[in-house]
Amino acid sequence: MARFKHYDYNQTKMIPLRFADQIQPGTFEYTLSHVVDHDLDMSLFESRYRNDYNGAPAYDPAILLKIVLFAYSRGITSSRKIAQACRENVLFMTLSADSQPHHSTIAEFITQMDDVIAPLFTQLKGAKPFRFTQGMHSHAGAWERVKRSDPFNVPDDSLIAFSFPPR
Repeated sequence: MARFKHYDYNQTKMIPLRFADQIQPGTFEYTLSHVVDHDLDMSLFESRYRNDYNGAPAYDPAILLKIVLFAYSRGITSSRKIAQACRENVLFMTLSADSQPHHSTIAEFITQMDDVIAPLFTQLKGAKPFRFTQGMHSHAGAWERVKRSDPFNVPDDSLIAFSFPPR
């Protein structure tokens, strides 16, 4: 009779996970996070929130912007699917700092902040391409993954442009 290795689906395994280590330099999500954190003027969002003295704390617009743009780059445009990804996908968990925003929060952010989000990318238009570590490169609101050997030789199929889906 054949023998097989023992397995047990009821066993418990704890896997430590540090979210900051999940986004590797040289990846699209690393560049997206870096640009949102360091290059975009996120103060445009603050005037939209009126919860200084009362009301629940809001999700940081930088986090919401990161997960929405990352989702759109992956072809995910449904707020329910984005919320699901924040619960199930490690990269979305990392970009959202495991905050797991509700789908209605994501949908509200997209619809109410559309006029604030679009001008953020005009900050990048006309700027010279700037290079990040590990071969990432951005120009005029479009993100391009470039070859590490030649940062200005970009294959045609590597261009990912952000645009919000039509309403």
